[in-house]
Amino acid sequence: MVMTGAERVKKNYDANRESILAKKRARYHTKKLAKVELIELPNTSELIPLKESELPNTSELIPIELIEVEFVEPVEPIEEDLIEPTNVLEIITKNINSLDGETDGTKKLRISNLKTLITILNPSNYKEFMKQLKARPVDTIKQIKSHQYKPNKTYAPNTLIALYKAVLFYFDKFNINVKSNNKEKYKDAIELYDAIAVVELKEKNQTTIPTFDEYLQRVLNEYGIYSREHIIVKLYQQVKCRDDLLLIVANASTPLDKLTNYLVVGEIFRVVLNDFKTIDRYGVVDVELDTELTNLLSHYMENHNIQVGDCLFNSNNISKIVSRMNQKLGYVGHGAINLIRKMLSTDATSLPLEEQLKVSKQLCHSLKVTNSNYVVKE
Repeated sequence: MVMTGAERVKKNYDANRESILAKKRARYHTKKLAKVELIELPNTSELIPLKESELPNTSELIPIELIEVEFVEPVEPIEEDLIEPTNVLEIITKNINSLDGETDGTKKLRISNLKTLITILNPSNYKEFMKQLKARPVDTIKQIKSHQYKPNKTYAPNTLIALYKAVLFYFDKFNINVKSNNKEKYKDAIELYDAIAVVELKEKNQTTIPTFDEYLQRVLNEYGIYSREHIIVKLYQQVKCRDDLLLIVANASTPLDKLTNYLVVGEIFRVVLNDFKTIDRYGVVDVELDTELTNLLSHYMENHNIQVGDCLFNSNNISKIVSRMNQKLGYVGHGAINLIRKMLSTDATSLPLEEQLKVSKQLCHSLKVTNSNYVVKE
């Protein structure tokens, strides 16, 4: 079970209670001493000595019991900057964001993978996180492999590869001192799961899938013409780029953020994608939608009171919507949005090579990747 931030702080406190309390006591005594007011002593040259007759009779004095007072050695205040932060993700994020030559989208993906590793390994601090990755690669690889992100759901080979690569990237980019044989354990795991992924892909791609038109018709029959499910499928028909299509509604006068994806409304609607996996190679995607889809979207937005600045489908996970739709229609084993991409790629194999290349570019993949990863053999 993943610990919350508060639970992680409590765990750290329980493990280091004595040292934390000692530091707190030291700071308390230092502040207390600093508040003691000094008494100004009179000038002894101005004092008039008493005559012997004016001195008190010592026999009448009552002795005072001396109280032993513990002297506290002043302690130098502890600088907050010298205390190691315990928020591992905060440190990782800061390090990744400091890298030059990487796009914001790439940094976001790297942080996401490392965040997943933090969730799986659940370290109490950054030092412990690095120690586990460096010194215990076999245990780390097994822990990542066996982690259930949902009940009875472990990560697919391609996800495992991405996570193991994230470890090696961090080691290399930040010059982390790691024994070469420990690095080799991660490289071996990547090679192993790469081979497994190829076999699984071949097995999946032997399964028959519908044509895109057949799929679209089934969605239309099941959900209706103005349903979000039908509109999502129509969007992917025209905007084939690999993205979750989390679109913010904008208009012609809206300044477009370079890290956000938009549905720009107007006489003809447009989709503008500024942030997706392969943007470094293919650049910003700007697709003008046809009249039919523009009218469907306009009707959908009016029915659901969606305004400029709103998220189009009021969801941060379009994949989940498509996944549920595929399961309901009986299409399982090919993923969620991946199924749509596979249908588009497979349909394109009947076209001339020049047209296949055009579809591949719209998918934001090379023709080689499209044919090897997305085309399903009959």
